[in-house]
Amino acid sequence: MTDDEGFTYQPIVASAEDDGIKCWDANARLIAAAPDLLEALQEMVRTFAKNHAPAVDVARAAIARATGEQP
Repeated sequence: MTDDEGFTYQPIVASAEDDGIKCWDANARLIAAAPDLLEALQEMVRTFAKNHAPAVDVARAAIARATGEQP
């Protein structure tokens, strides 16, 4: 996408114009919620890690990407 000043960018969240939500607003909400989402995911991993569920491995990989660590 290209803005009015000629800068090209890729939206982080797909636009949901059908329901009146602007892409920038959706991105801002996601970015603002990111620390809480990360904390909740980390707590879930701590709680469910003993079950060795495949979802725990997926969650750990997502946490590693979010924190810049190696999965």
